[in-house]
Amino acid sequence: GRRRRRDNQHARAERKGERAGEMALQQLQRQYLAMVPLHLVEWPQTPEAAESVFGDEGQAQVMAEMVRHPAAIAHPPATAYVRAFLKRLIREAESRGYAVSDELYNACAQLFSAESAELTAAGSGEDVGSAKGEGEFCYKTYLWPHAGLQVTLREAVQLLSQGTTGLSTWGAALALSEYMLMDTQRALVAGRTVVELGAGLGLASLCVAAAVPPRSQ
Repeated sequence: GRRRRRDNQHARAERKGERAGEMALQQLQRQYLAMVPLHLVEWPQTPEAAESVFGDEGQAQVMAEMVRHPAAIAHPPATAYVRAFLKRLIREAESRGYAVSDELYNACAQLFSAESAELTAAGSGEDVGSAKGEGEFCYKTYLWPHAGLQVTLREAVQLLSQGTTGLSTWGAALALSEYMLMDTQRALVAGRTVVELGAGLGLASLCVAAAVPPRSQ
């Protein structure tokens, strides 16, 4: 009986660790695709969470579910952000004593090589295509796994762009979206006529319309 109890406790601890690891990877994925500023990114803290991100399998998951996520391929985040994120990811892994995979190193190296080539071309006066336009706008993807919802928006990289602050998603819109997607709040708009004032890029309205179709919007 005592041995069975120990086995059950060990199994529960393993399942708890696996859930913590999955949640850490999912949280990092959401932050990466939404281009959360690096100084605000929450990195794994517990050993189980760290292993799920920085371990061999974790780094492979990062590449598959973030860098090569279908949304990131079709509508990529800003290249400068991806470059900075991977650089920080490598630093975080190394500071915890993890060996960085060749795949992750190569992905980072390719981004820095591309940056060097662009700077060289710009310095020589060569045409670097639409680099300016690509630098002004990027794509941010917002994920709500519990609601089965994904929203991708084309946004200005800078908060103030083209004389307006309406080309970027504000934190308030993200907070309102999170709030309205809570199970307890969906009934507030179900079947109702909804008008969002000062909608900006319309993140909150898109979330409400997709998750809880109102009568009209």
